[in-house]
Amino acid sequence: MRHKELVRQATDHEVCQAINALRNNIPWRTILARMILWGLRPHEAFKGMVLADGGYQVSDDTKTGTRRVYSPEVVDRPDLYEWAQGPLPRVKLDGVENREIGHRVNRQFKNSGVPCNPYSLRHRFVIRLEMARVPSNIAAKLEGHSERVRSESYMATFQSIHAQQFATECGWTLNNIDTISNLTSNEQRHERATAAA
Repeated sequence: MRHKELVRQATDHEVCQAINALRNNIPWRTILARMILWGLRPHEAFKGMVLADGGYQVSDDTKTGTRRVYSPEVVDRPDLYEWAQGPLPRVKLDGVENREIGHRVNRQFKNSGVPCNPYSLRHRFVIRLEMARVPSNIAAKLEGHSERVRSESYMATFQSIHAQQFATECGWTLNNIDTISNLTSNEQRHERATAAA
């Protein structure tokens, strides 16, 4: 996937469907809200705590260790912030690998009718940070990535986003993502040719 494919993110419509699917399942709704708000890996939604200042403290026994995560959606979606403070599902965590916790979350979401997988919620968070033009070094820390991994994993998607933003600012209408990606690729070829000259 690195450098070649666009990352699949959950759409706003899918997020609404996910919320509706888990609205009455309070413990799993808690996990969903945490993943939507802070772009957490599935196991991180279990291993951390909601902070009074609107952030989330990821615990040390996770893939990338402890970090604090903040999200502008806490202000936009106070209902999700409230849900994120709810009780957690009764899932065995002791002696269970983080990857297995992720599989459990994925199965629960599928069985509950959630239309998107857990990582598409994480990708949505990463892409929203990019669209908000959060500096890469800060975004990488919020995501629990190094800047190198962030760049390698999301470069094609970021290029597409920036091409779409540029097109919008210019008043262009580009509906086809392939057109946007090609526009970005042509721009890079032009930059390389100019630099070589």
